[in-house]
Amino acid sequence: MPKIPAPQKRSADELKSLQRQLRRYSKMPEWHDKIKRELRGPVNEAEQKVKAKILAIPSRTRDRGSRGGKRGSLRRKMVQALKTNVDTTRDYTGGFVWLDAYSMPADEQNLPAYMERVKRYTRWRHTVFGNEEQWVTQKAHPYFYRTLKQYETVTADVAEKVISAAERDIGKK
Repeated sequence: MPKIPAPQKRSADELKSLQRQLRRYSKMPEWHDKIKRELRGPVNEAEQKVKAKILAIPSRTRDRGSRGGKRGSLRRKMVQALKTNVDTTRDYTGGFVWLDAYSMPADEQNLPAYMERVKRYTRWRHTVFGNEEQWVTQKAHPYFYRTLKQYETVTADVAEKVISAAERDIGKK
């Protein structure tokens, strides 16, 4: 998903001045701890919403009986592959939620993209319980981007709050 800049509430001159001040402030360890602490809340909330959305995807499973028992649920595997991170690097500071396809089993790494209907992953055809004679086209159930859309403004507001607090701290020093 492309990074969409937050709507600016400040003028260009204010931002340049603030950038210089924040560079000095960012060298202090408490800055990283503070912004990570503030961003962790919305990131954890977003992660829980995505997990709930994944688990709410309709599913029909059947007991395979003597043919190998019950296979693990795709939804459970997707939830286990969901990752989060809050980072404060020189180039980019923010909260991240992603589904790590490499955490999925080798033959199922593309299934989350098919489920979301991402770019080239649009037509999802597969056999019915391994029966090579019977194929079906499965519908996508978008679960990721729609759920995270609301958190773009939430995290921008949190960042604005931390920056304002940093401005107040800088003004005191």
